[in-house]
Amino acid sequence: MNQGLYPSCPARGRLQKYAHFQLFADEAEVLFDQLFELATIDRNQYDVRVGGLSLKGGKDKRLIEIAFKNRHYDTIEIEDAALKVGDVVRQNARLLEVGTSMTYQRRDNGDVVCVLYPARTDESKEQEDLIVLDYIIQPCHLPMLAADHFHDLLAYRACTTIDGNPSLWQLLRCSYLRHFKKRGVDFVCRPARAPSWLKQLAIFTVGAAAGGLITKAVERRFFPEDKKPFAESRPDNSSKALSCCRIGEKECQPESNLNSRYLI
Repeated sequence: MNQGLYPSCPARGRLQKYAHFQLFADEAEVLFDQLFELATIDRNQYDVRVGGLSLKGGKDKRLIEIAFKNRHYDTIEIEDAALKVGDVVRQNARLLEVGTSMTYQRRDNGDVVCVLYPARTDESKEQEDLIVLDYIIQPCHLPMLAADHFHDLLAYRACTTIDGNPSLWQLLRCSYLRHFKKRGVDFVCRPARAPSWLKQLAIFTVGAAAGGLITKAVERRFFPEDKKPFAESRPDNSSKALSCCRIGEKECQPESNLNSRYLI
């Protein structure tokens, strides 16, 4: 997208933010079509619509929704009680998976919230109902952030759909989102998990450091270092051996003289 389409960026007021979001909305379909094409995903697998696909009847100009289409994955036979007692109606039911989706919701103050929703079936239950992917204060930055949001959408889809086959990079990316982003669980917004981890890590680090200091203090208290190191206190064996050799030479000198006299 052409950044020149966004005059006065950053916006200085609510109305300018409205205008910037509308400019992004006008080109959102073309932008995401290009991203899906680069990811080799067919056009019949997803929808991009300003106003939303399901919320507000598709008429809310504050909403942009990018969603993978619902798909049929199985058929089962169910039994329903009829009006007459004892009669049973047998029919087939198509099981559908609701596709992963991502929305951009413009708030009343002009800021934009980007939210991810997982793929789900009647039986599947993910760790969260949604992930607050990003909070954008300046909507003029949306074109630069869209590609990164798109890759988050693909990773989240690969990890939540029943036929997903995520790569290692997508698993790491999804794990990052689940631990470092705010999420909704049972319609309640929960903080990111990472701060509690960091708190426990800090407590462990401080405890280990304190334990090391206490151990060092105990060693100094009960095992004082008042003696020289072993290397310094050890006698010099080389000098001792040299002195012994000299004494031996003196003791052996008379015998050598006797031998010399005897030989003569």
